Amino acid sequence: ESWDDGAGHEGENMFAYSADDKTWRGMFADNDGRVHIFVRGNVGSGSAEFYGPSSGPGGEAILNRIQVVRVAPDKIEQIWAKSTDNGATWSTVFRGEYTRTNR
Repeated sequence: ESWDDGAGHEGENMFAYSADDKTWRGMFADNDGRVHIFVRGNVGSGSAEFYGPSSGPGGEAILNRIQVVRVAPDKIEQIWAKSTDNGATWSTVFRGEYTRTNR
């Protein structure tokens, strides 16, 4: 996925399955120099979750979670949440809906 927020912030996201070790992984990179690696993923029928560590502005440990859920045949919802207590509580930092278009 390539994205642009309309205000100059843009990036690329990718999720992929590794046949070698049978795991799902993800990577997000933006033009502000941020890179988020999702090292663990669970994919099921109609939904997926990906998890990965990062550091906050003060060096604190953050756990990132991306959830992708099919809400209609041609629509998904993506929610990015962060936790500063190793997943006990979550704060949503992004929520988006994506609709398939025919080109």
